[in-house]
Formats: sequence, structure tokens, C-alpha cells
Amino acid sequence: MIRRCVQSEAKELDEVWMRLAGVIVPIICQADDCGRRFWLPIDRHGVYAFFFKPTEYTKYQMRIGRSEEDIEKEIEKAQCPICKEQTMVFIMKRESALKFRQLVSEAQFVPPSQMRLPGEEVTNVSPPGSPAPSRSDFIDIEAHYVSDKVYSQLIGEINTCYEYEAYSSALVMLRKLLENLIVDILRFKYAPAGQHDKYFDYTTNQFLPLNALISNFEQIVNEYAKYGLLKSHVAAIKGFRKEGNISAHSIVDFVSGEKLLAIKKRANESVIVLLRIIGIIRGILDEKGRIIKKK
Repeated sequence: MIRRCVQSEAKELDEVWMRLAGVIVPIICQADDCGRRFWLPIDRHGVYAFFFKPTEYTKYQMRIGRSEEDIEKEIEKAQCPICKEQTMVFIMKRESALKFRQLVSEAQFVPPSQMRLPGEEVTNVSPPGSPAPSRSDFIDIEAHYVSDKVYSQLIGEINTCYEYEAYSSALVMLRKLLENLIVDILRFKYAPAGQHDKYFDYTTNQFLPLNALISNFEQIVNEYAKYGLLKSHVAAIKGFRKEGNISAHSIVDFVSGEKLLAIKKRANESVIVLLRIIGIIRGILDEKGRIIKKK
């Protein structure tokens, strides 16, 4: 009886230690004729795991080097227990992961929410593999549209809030993203002529409130119609402003996941068209939204 108790306690201690030591990551085997899911244990929590074929390692390393971004990573090698082929894995903290995704949008990745504690491998986990999983990407856009680091950070915060079901916060951040995009478009339009009052109030030394920004932006919709901007986009932005204000100032209204999912398509369309306009103005994109290659 004493021996059984000791063994039982030792087993419980081992399980506690495993839980404290790290998590396990679902990986999809990258061998062309396999594609099975297996699990990779790592000794860290709250990180992102990117996985890819070993032949793509050099390509991704070169992209990181050329970008001059401060991307910190740890490298793991995962071996499929069935076909024995290796899959390369980059383990990154959130800040580096957001930067890496902008460089390598095609890389498959696993966010923290899809990782499991040891012993939970059999739980029903949505298989990883999509560069834009439904839980982590509320704003799902191609990397070349994001021409500014501020936009990238705001989009990253929105997606992180959505991933962790902080829906009210996601809506507030969406409002902030749209506000920044509209300010930049108005600045491009009016700053050369010195008409800063279209977006900035010198009496308060602050940017105009979002309702005034939208009103001024609405006056130039026709100028950007050739880039895909429609009055329906402005109407959607007005709605997001209202919802964002409610979320920011109400102490009883909580945004549901269903509500956010219902506006996801309109939010993406609005953000994409504004980013396209900015990209075209900056000479990064052509009028069809395609990236202009430097000669």
C-alpha cells in the first residue's frame, strides 16, 4: 500500500512538472505524401510556432535578414513518428511573430490558443496550417497592403484581442485603426495645400474627432472611387465608430463573438480599401492593388 502511494505521488509530481515545463504544439507533417498531425513538446508558454519544410529554411532566413527587422526566434526540428521526415519549427514571442508573418504570410503557424498541456493531446483541437486561422485573424489581409508599422501593430492587437475573445477591446482597436487610416488619407489630400484643419484642430492641438474626420473623408469619396472606395464603405465605418464608442464608454455592454463575426467581412473590406488607397498614394501599389516591384 505504501509503495502504491509513493508511486501515485511520484506520478502526480511528474504530471505537475510537465505542466509547468511547457506545452505541446500540433504540427502538420510537411512531407508531400504524409500530412499527418503530430505533437511537438516545447518548454515555453505564450509563444507562436511556425512550421515549414526544411528546404524553405534558407529562404525564410534570407527574408528575415533582408528585412532588417528585429525578429528573435528559437529553432526546433520535429520528426513525424510515421514517415520520419523532419519539419522545421520557429518558436517566437508575439512581437517577433507579428513581424515574421508580414514577411512570410504563407508560413503555417500555431498560436498559443491551439497549444495544449502535456496529456491533453487527445482534446479536439482545430488543426493548424492556415496562414489566417479564424480565431487569431479578425483582420485578414495580405502582407503587402500593410505599408506602415503602426498599421501592422494595430492589426496585430485587433487579431490578438479576437484570438483571446476580448471582443470589446477588438472593436475599440478597430475604431482606432480606421481613425489612423482616415487621418493619413486626409493628410495626403490636404497637407500639401496647407489645409490641416481638415484633420487637425490647432486650438486643442489634437486630431479631429472621428465623426468630423469621417465627415471630411465622405466629401472626397468620389475621388477614390476608381480605387474601389464606395459610399457603403463609409457607411460601414460610421457603424464601426458607433459600436467602438459604445464598447469604449459603456460599463454594461459586452460585445459577443457572434456580433464581431457578423461584421468581420465588412470590417475587412473597409480596412483593405483604405490601405489600398494609402498604398497607391505612396507608390507601393498600382491602381489594381498589386504591389509595384522596384527596378
